[in-house]
Amino acid sequence: MACATTACAVAQADETRPFEFTDQSPLVQIFGLPAIGPARVLDAGTTTLRFSADLANHYAYAASGGERILIDAETRRFTVALRRGARDGIEWGLELPYVGYSGGAADALIERWHALGGFPNGGREFAPRNRLWIEYLRNGVPILLVRDAGDGLGDLRLDAARRLASGAADSASDLALRGALKLPTGDATGLRGSGATDAALWLSAACDARRCSGELGWYAGAGLLRAGPGVILAAQQRRLIPFGSAGLAWRVTPALVLRAQVDAHGSFYRDSDLKPLGATLQGLFGGSWMIGAQRTVDFALAEDLRVGSVPDVQFHLAWRLNY
Repeated sequence: MACATTACAVAQADETRPFEFTDQSPLVQIFGLPAIGPARVLDAGTTTLRFSADLANHYAYAASGGERILIDAETRRFTVALRRGARDGIEWGLELPYVGYSGGAADALIERWHALGGFPNGGREFAPRNRLWIEYLRNGVPILLVRDAGDGLGDLRLDAARRLASGAADSASDLALRGALKLPTGDATGLRGSGATDAALWLSAACDARRCSGELGWYAGAGLLRAGPGVILAAQQRRLIPFGSAGLAWRVTPALVLRAQVDAHGSFYRDSDLKPLGATLQGLFGGSWMIGAQRTVDFALAEDLRVGSVPDVQFHLAWRLNY
C-alpha cells in the first residue's frame, strides 16, 4: 500500500538508510572514502541536514620484515552534512568534518568491554593507557610520526546522486548512482586530510520490508574510489580502492528501526603485509529512532571483524532533520 502521509514516506526511506559512517582509522579517514548513502534520492525541494559525532579508539601494533606500525590514539570526528533534492531525480550535497586526535580516556573502558564480550585486546593491555602515538617505520626509517594532540577542519566533500529506479510503491527496489569529490581543505600533517583531491563513484540499492519480505528490508552498495597523490605514505599509496557495504533493516515499531551492516574496502597502501595498512572488514550494529516526521536519531557501534584492520571500537551518533 502506498504512503499517504509525509511521516510514512520518511519512515520507509529511513528504514533502508545505511549508517553514514566509514572506517575511522587515522590512515584511512584522511581519504574520501564515502558511506554508500541511501538508495532513495531526495525528492525535488526536500532537504536533509545531518549532524554526526564519531568516536574511535585505536590500538594496533604490527611488524613484518622491515615494517613496523603502531597506532595508539583516540579520534573524534564531528560532521555537518547537507543534502538537497533537485529536479529530474538529481540530488546534491556537501559534507564538512571537524577532526581531532588525542590520547583519549576510554582505554580502560575498551579493555573491560573486550573482557566482557570475550574479544581480544590485541596487546593494548600491555601499552600505556590514554597515549597518543602513531608511528610507521620502514627498514628502520621513520616514515610517519604523530605524537601531538590537535584538532581542526577536515577535507570538504561534495556529493551528487542520480535516481535510476523511481522508488515508487510498485517498484521492486530503489537504485541510485552516487558520486563524491573530496577537496584537500584539511591539514594533512595533522592527519585531518590527505593533501589531495579524491573522487568516488558507486551504486546504491535498497528494498524496504513493505515491498520485499514483509519483515526485513535490505540495502547494499559498491564502487571505486580514485585517490589523488596525497602526502601520507605517498610512495606506497594506491590510487584505485574498491569499497562496499550491505545491511539488513528490521522495523521494530513505527518509530524504531534496527540494523546490522557490514562494510569493507580494499587496501589504500601497497608493498605492505601489515593489517592496519591492508583491506578491512567491519560490522556495525544499531538503528534509528524517528521523532515525528522531520527528526531522526541514528546510533551505532562498530567492531573490527578482521581484527587489527580497523579501530577496536567505534561509536556513531547522528541527528538528522528532514524538511
